[in-house]
Amino acid sequence: MPIDETVLYDEFARARQEAVELTDRYREAPSDAPDRDALWDQVVRRTETARSLLESLLDCGSGVSDQDQAPVARIPATVK
Repeated sequence: MPIDETVLYDEFARARQEAVELTDRYREAPSDAPDRDALWDQVVRRTETARSLLESLLDCGSGVSDQDQAPVARIPATVK
């Protein structure tokens, strides 16, 4: 994998992990927490960043095989 694709993949993996961690914090926050809406906004932003980075990586025609890819965490569209 070329170095620019490696960097792009690392950025994607980091954004994905941050989105997962933020989602967990959102789920654990009390429903009346004053910063809950701001936390959800962060979840959406990091998820969109990860998606955008993944699309950019795929557009590069990455030579990453299925075996080399880390599993992608699925973040539900709506969290109740």
